[in-house]
Amino acid sequence: MKPFKAATGVAMWMLRISLALYIVVYHIPNLTPIDLTSFTFYLTFLLVVSAFFLILGGVSAKPSATIISGLAIFILTIISIVREFSGDINVGISIQLMAASIAFMFLCLGNNK
Repeated sequence: MKPFKAATGVAMWMLRISLALYIVVYHIPNLTPIDLTSFTFYLTFLLVVSAFFLILGGVSAKPSATIISGLAIFILTIISIVREFSGDINVGISIQLMAASIAFMFLCLGNNK
């Protein structure tokens, strides 16, 4: 059986939207209240901005926004995993690892389909 390559663009957009949605839903509670002295606030802010640029990178002709956003989301998610790791792997850690993997894919592939 051959792969369904015609739907690769749809699959990339599904991953792009689901990653951005995950970042917004999972991390947005950390933005309120605004605490400019909190590292978590800055980490969350950068993740949300990177998710926004990941979506914008999908409609751009050049892949640079997608690649930079993928790099930022990958690094910031790994930092978040390290900060939250308490010695056992739970559902939150595994979901964040999946998000880091998707971000790494966008870092490697850019807008290529």
